[in-house]
Amino acid sequence: MLTGTEYESGNFGIFSNSAQNQNVPCAVCYAKTRSSVIMIPGKRSCPDNEWTFEYEGYLMSAQSNLNWRATFECVDANPEYMEGEGANNKGALFYFNRASCDRAVPCPPYKPKKAITCVVCTK
Repeated sequence: MLTGTEYESGNFGIFSNSAQNQNVPCAVCYAKTRSSVIMIPGKRSCPDNEWTFEYEGYLMSAQSNLNWRATFECVDANPEYMEGEGANNKGALFYFNRASCDRAVPCPPYKPKKAITCVVCTK
């Protein structure tokens, strides 16, 4: 089934509350003069001078206990959304991914139960 995607960002103080239940627009990272794109979870900067910073944000995906096929996406720290809907239609939902240090996620460098940052870089 094809459904829309909504931000399920809650009141975590990360995104503005107006993003809650709003529809997520489709986006493609395109850089005319660069052919490689990398998304790095847990970082806010690009690895070295060979990579160009595009944006930083938060790692989001569907909840792991739902039966949705999901991918991890780096959502811009200042997300865009399609205004006007705002209804909780229970389509695909984007939740913040948080570190759970009991499942082979090393803490540190991650902080337990904190939203995981990410960066998108091109080269």
